[in-house]
Amino acid sequence: MKELLKNGFSINESLAFITKLEGPEKAAAAALLRELEKGAPLAEGFKAVGASKSLQTQIALAEIHGDFLGTITISEKTHRMLEKQKKQLLKVALYPCILLLFLLGMLLVMQVYLLPQLLEMQEGKKSWSFAFFEALPQIILLTVLGLLLAASLGKRFMSRWPVYRRTLFLIRLPIIGKCYREYLSAYFSRELGKLFAQGLEMKKILQVLVAEAALPVMKAWAEEVAEDTAKGLETLKTFDRWEFFNTEMGHIANTSSMSGHLGEELLLYSEMCWERLMQRFEKMIHLIQPLVFLFIACMILLLYSALLLPIYNTSWGDM
Repeated sequence: MKELLKNGFSINESLAFITKLEGPEKAAAAALLRELEKGAPLAEGFKAVGASKSLQTQIALAEIHGDFLGTITISEKTHRMLEKQKKQLLKVALYPCILLLFLLGMLLVMQVYLLPQLLEMQEGKKSWSFAFFEALPQIILLTVLGLLLAASLGKRFMSRWPVYRRTLFLIRLPIIGKCYREYLSAYFSRELGKLFAQGLEMKKILQVLVAEAALPVMKAWAEEVAEDTAKGLETLKTFDRWEFFNTEMGHIANTSSMSGHLGEELLLYSEMCWERLMQRFEKMIHLIQPLVFLFIACMILLLYSALLLPIYNTSWGDM
């Protein structure tokens, strides 16, 4: 659609052309064209075809400022960015999932096949290592249930805190705090960059974020910045006051606003933050991997002890 608009087609003409083509966009284009022919606003038409709330907001803003082509271009760029991020996240999460499945498979094989054979070899006598293996599934289950219960209670308790305090607590947690800060920096810079790139003023951006922000912390930030703006404070300097942004974000906001490329630079910075976040996850996985292999080695040693200790005990008893 973007290429058609660039070549002088109107929105209706572009949609009519797309309906003549075979592809996944044909049905959506036909439905959107029907809505427009009924006289519905463009944003309502996108809502009818199942577009995301974020895209609907951008289209509604495009109807106000008139740069529909620019809006489509930015939306396409951010969509590609999100798809790339999803693929990276899936790639990073795949390896620990495989390790977890391997561990569960190993424990299942031990419970179903090895332990009954060991018990038969020992004539019903259970050593301490055998008892440990037998109780291992219950230990793991109770540990998982305990962690889930602790997380549930923690979430319920923290829900009573103000948004800023809750976010600051997560930022200061060891290990995950830096990852959460990187995620918030990536998310904020992407959403703000998307709106700045459309040519919107900060006042309008804050109104959009207060009404449409998906994260409570972004809504709280927009409300506070709107209050500061009403008091006459410099809006972009508020990045330095909020501790859950990377310090680089404040520098970008303060310097890029003068060059007129703030939107593009924030989108680029968002990609950089996401890349760094994925690198952090990969480092964490590389640290966890030796621990998993160590656990497997311990299981093998315990299995050998469960097999050999009764034999040694019998030999010493005979002597």
